[in-house]
Amino acid sequence: WGGQLWIPFPSLLLLLLEMCIGCGAKFGHGDGFLVPGAQLHYAPDHRIECKHIDVSLRFDIPQRVAFVEVVHTLIGHGGRSIDFNAFSFSEMSVAAVGDAQLTWRYNGEILNVVWEEPVPEGQERQVRIQYRIINPVSGLFFSNPDDKYPNRPVYVFTDHETERARYWLACVDYPSSRTTFDFKITYPQELVSVANGLLQSDRENGDGTKTSHWHLDFICPSYLCCFSVGNYIVVEAETVDGVPFRYYGHVPAEALSLSFQETGAMMRWMVKKLDMPFPFKKYYQLANNSHPSAMENISIVTWNPRWLLDEKFAQEWRLFFDQVNLHEMAHSYFGDALVCRHFEHSWLKESWATFMETSWIKDTLSVDDYHFELQDCADAYFLEADGAYVRPIVTREYNSSWNLFDRHLYPGGSWRLQMLCQYLGEQTFWAAVQDYLKKYYKQTVETEDFRKVLEAKSGFNLTRFFDQWIYGRGYPKIKGQFKYDAAQKTVQISVQQVQQVENKEWSTFDFDLDVEVTDESGQVRSEVLHFEKVGTVVRAAVAFTVSSKPVQVRFDPQCKILFKMELDIGDDILIQTATKASDLRNRLWALGELIRGGSAEQMRQVRDVILQEPFWGVRVKIAKLLSKSKHFSAPHILADMLENEVDPRAYEGIAKACGDFKDERIRQALLARLTSLESAVDQLPYLGLAAMLKALGAQNIPEDVPLIRAYCDDERVRNGWHGIVLSGALRALSEFRFASWQRDLQDTVLHYLLDQCVYGSLPESVRPAGVSALAQFGSHISSRASRAMVLDAMKTYLRDSSYDVRTAAVAGVVTLGAKELAGHASAVRHVLSRQDQPWLDRQLLTLKETDQNVTADLKKQVEELASRLKAAEETMHKMSISKQ
Repeated sequence: WGGQLWIPFPSLLLLLLEMCIGCGAKFGHGDGFLVPGAQLHYAPDHRIECKHIDVSLRFDIPQRVAFVEVVHTLIGHGGRSIDFNAFSFSEMSVAAVGDAQLTWRYNGEILNVVWEEPVPEGQERQVRIQYRIINPVSGLFFSNPDDKYPNRPVYVFTDHETERARYWLACVDYPSSRTTFDFKITYPQELVSVANGLLQSDRENGDGTKTSHWHLDFICPSYLCCFSVGNYIVVEAETVDGVPFRYYGHVPAEALSLSFQETGAMMRWMVKKLDMPFPFKKYYQLANNSHPSAMENISIVTWNPRWLLDEKFAQEWRLFFDQVNLHEMAHSYFGDALVCRHFEHSWLKESWATFMETSWIKDTLSVDDYHFELQDCADAYFLEADGAYVRPIVTREYNSSWNLFDRHLYPGGSWRLQMLCQYLGEQTFWAAVQDYLKKYYKQTVETEDFRKVLEAKSGFNLTRFFDQWIYGRGYPKIKGQFKYDAAQKTVQISVQQVQQVENKEWSTFDFDLDVEVTDESGQVRSEVLHFEKVGTVVRAAVAFTVSSKPVQVRFDPQCKILFKMELDIGDDILIQTATKASDLRNRLWALGELIRGGSAEQMRQVRDVILQEPFWGVRVKIAKLLSKSKHFSAPHILADMLENEVDPRAYEGIAKACGDFKDERIRQALLARLTSLESAVDQLPYLGLAAMLKALGAQNIPEDVPLIRAYCDDERVRNGWHGIVLSGALRALSEFRFASWQRDLQDTVLHYLLDQCVYGSLPESVRPAGVSALAQFGSHISSRASRAMVLDAMKTYLRDSSYDVRTAAVAGVVTLGAKELAGHASAVRHVLSRQDQPWLDRQLLTLKETDQNVTADLKKQVEELASRLKAAEETMHKMSISKQ
């Protein structure tokens, strides 16, 4: 979904959303979104306002030290003091530039500057701040080779969203404070520099260093400023409407060019769609190992290099990469040119950038691609809303602003924009959006600003929509009945919203739901279900005549509403809908209803339909539903799907679903793909191969250990693209569970994983996966001595120099249920930014409640078994009566 997301590859999506966005898992405390200490947050006052920042820097890269001088140009609104965020700076000095007198105090987090006299309205003053930064915990990142990783790149790099500029830059570190910038950067002359804005000068200093001066004349909040110096490969690319493109990275130039090849076409599409020239004078893209994801800094987008493509990775990752590329470009308008006043309004940038992905797919790809993207966004949002928490899209209450960047904000908010677009109509909606961009260009915006522009253009009163969908909680869950009277040739549909039955905090929703019924003669009847509140129930009903028996039913065929529905319309209609519906969402819904029914005949029909389904994304979604169903026949259907699959984009999803079952039929399908290592490495895409290996490990057959070890040790795998396949192979080993009489084999795998995790043994990008695999394997070891070795290793990795490894180790401690390491895990707090600390709090809470969670899970399993037993007894009783 782009924005500031860290997703090295999709198999890590849930963990990484948990770790970096603060969502994804049910944390077992409170409502999942808030933990103790949450507060209401508001934008700061600006009685003295920052206007321009002139920052000069030089570095000692091996020692991770920066020497910084910042000159702030300020403008008065009658105030005397200003607070700069400045976290853990050394050797600070502060002085006024000019005649005005000031005093200052610094407590390690806030630099408070006070003038003797108030700064009059419109008057400018300047203050110079000098200090040293030593190995900062965030915001400013250093990289330098060592003896174990001699090819590690050299660089200094910044990344700030949401509140991390303060770890190196003395500034008002909130989005409502926006300035122009000058960067004067001194660095070793063999490196190159890049920053916001345009290069003004490059000067060699005669001492092995040079100084570059970059100037940004577009007002910019601190989280969107950026610079880097490093030994980058640089690719000069095309120019679009006078905007030059350039790419920086540590991968081959061919990979940079391949990855960003669609950028020009995207910019042309976006400029036309929004009827506004591109806001900035350049558009550069930089890939850097310290970056967690992708980030829309003004005029320079930064990436984690694990997202970049080679030819094989493009087979399965091309569309996703292009979506993120477009997402970041969309932020140039939504988030950069128009800045959210404070974090509660972040949907005006992240939901918008995600919706721009959907709009681009709609305009440039197939209808199935468009509907699949909508369904994918819905499913991602449902996973969080149903499994973790619901919250309003706009809320001021949170622990960290970073926690807002969740599935509610990205896909959940994007779907709200989809509904607004459909409700207003495409032409009116996009005309209003163009008005919104023009009206608030270079300004800060709030949610009500957007609503009022939509209303002014459309004439609609959108207060109810915003109250329910933006400020409310949840989404509609619909259940009901479908009846066909053959004698009267009438169809009756009655439904009601049930979400408040499950959770009183959820909202109810007013909307119309389109229904389309096709009968045997081919005639199509379109009707509308209008939801109304009757007492405490929100319901809708419709009755109408048809020419003959219905054979297909579609709900919301134009994708106007975000909802879930359970409705029994009969197997014959479901099968026809699953096979012949022109829209992907209804095909998926019909197949899901058949799986929910779960009879032998229904599952046979699912198998027959899905093997003929033309769109790869439907096959992936159904594989996931089969996995979730845990149905007796699901492994056999999944094995057939894996054997018949030919689309590289579908391999990973189907293989992951296979890994949720231990089944010999699945194992044989996996071995057919994996037994020939040479063939698999040559032919299978990276993510698909990694998922197949992990699924094979989940079969837990000791005879498969040598094959998986062979993948781990293969030179092509160890040097493979981004370490994707190697990560999958290590995780495959972690899936094995050995009996007591297999202790020797268990110890062999354990010592192998321990050895692999030693610093310098694995490619650096794979180290977090190695630590995770070790913890997962160790969580099922009963030997105290063996477990002690795993815990000792976790202690080491909790103190590792790599952020990725430390956070993997924290998650590993939770996986192990190692309460004895809670103190060691808690100590990681001191090397995390404040916005990452709520994630650590959640992990520690989960660790604390491990025993309670296990008990609750066992209780739930017993209840489910009791329910199944009761259902079986009732079925047996009915069969007995029938025989009598």
